[in-house]
Amino acid sequence: MRGFKLDRGYYVPNGAVRVDHPLGAHVGVAYYYSTPRSLAALLFSGKRKAPDWHRLYRTNADRDAAIAESFEGLTRAVEYSARKRAERAAFQHTLKVGDILHTSWGYDQTNVEFFRVAAVRGKVVDLEAIDQETTETGFMCGETKPVEPVVVVKDWDPRVRLTSKRVGPGNTVRICDTRTAYPGGGTRRVSWYA
Repeated sequence: MRGFKLDRGYYVPNGAVRVDHPLGAHVGVAYYYSTPRSLAALLFSGKRKAPDWHRLYRTNADRDAAIAESFEGLTRAVEYSARKRAERAAFQHTLKVGDILHTSWGYDQTNVEFFRVAAVRGKVVDLEAIDQETTETGFMCGETKPVEPVVVVKDWDPRVRLTSKRVGPGNTVRICDTRTAYPGGGTRRVSWYA
């Protein structure tokens, strides 16, 4: 059965009645049908090939209410996505060249990195890693801050070398899937093991 893929036709029984979402079939599609013992319906949202739900009902009114409720939820989701998309398009960051950002991440320890904005081009910034000094304040923990005057780290991890990154809400910059840089330098708490 290698390469066998199920599509919507696999889940929809013959003779089912199709109902498209009021905003269009790209938002959602419901199917309803009757069996000798019950009434049933299933709903697909977006481009999904498997149904979001497939249920049995006692009455047509219950089935129609469930479809209407699901369509209302899909409408709210579409409106939310459109609102968020508009907010992202309208967002203007306030970062400028020379601003310091920091990350704080880690599992069982707290790693901190500092970055300086090297260039600003619209909604995109170039960041460069800067050196930091750490003072131990306890057992395997301490405080770190950027070195003054700022010193650029030349041997920074090439796997995540930054050339340009889009600035997100709150002037945050996504470094990679585990690290986000936030505005502000200053002293930050760190911890380490071994």
